[in-house]
Amino acid sequence: MVSAHDGAATTFDERCELLEDALTRQSLHREVLYKTLALCQERRELSAVEAAIAAFPEFAEATQSQYHLISVLVDAGGLARFLLDEAGDPIDPDAFEGLSEDEADDLVFGEAYETTEVGCALVRRHDPRARLAELMEREPHRAAVYRDLLAMCAERPRTYGEIDQVLRGSEALVREEDGRRSVMQPSVLVDRLQRAAGLVWQNAWKTTPEGKEFLERNDERGATDGSKRSGGQR
Repeated sequence: MVSAHDGAATTFDERCELLEDALTRQSLHREVLYKTLALCQERRELSAVEAAIAAFPEFAEATQSQYHLISVLVDAGGLARFLLDEAGDPIDPDAFEGLSEDEADDLVFGEAYETTEVGCALVRRHDPRARLAELMEREPHRAAVYRDLLAMCAERPRTYGEIDQVLRGSEALVREEDGRRSVMQPSVLVDRLQRAAGLVWQNAWKTTPEGKEFLERNDERGATDGSKRSGGQR
């Protein structure tokens, strides 16, 4: 395993791998960690980051505090931590040289965080719109059903029972492996949309802002393609 403390001794790809592992290790925290990286592309003070994390709908399912999750990203090389002086400016690390622990503590009045180059690379890699597009491309035979689920949960939050009722008997649930047919539970499709950041659980299944944007973009693309086809037939 690559250590975040290896610094320049590791390659960029190795540091990306380390951060990727931290992001995906715990499914309950995956979206919170991703959103924190995206949020801190602009440097933010600790209180602002913690408040934003608390407002993420996915944080309701988290098992760790905001500060712990921030520290996970720091340790994995996704966030850089800056100690701040009384004026709110970053303290030069050289200022601590020769100071006792108490003297060093007296210099620090706060903390701020900023996404590293590696963190920014992971933000781009895990962009929800890209994840949704990849899901549709990977399972083209289910793309229409995925879009229908996003549209349904965008109209209003849906219980799993409502989704189950809509999907029961759908060919989208049929899976063929080694010549054998099996039927998946509707929860599998819901889980895949959740992993792609298209759906989020908030006492019911809701379409995320990114999921709504994905739908709108596809609707616009479909309308544009339709116009082109109509134009070509004249």
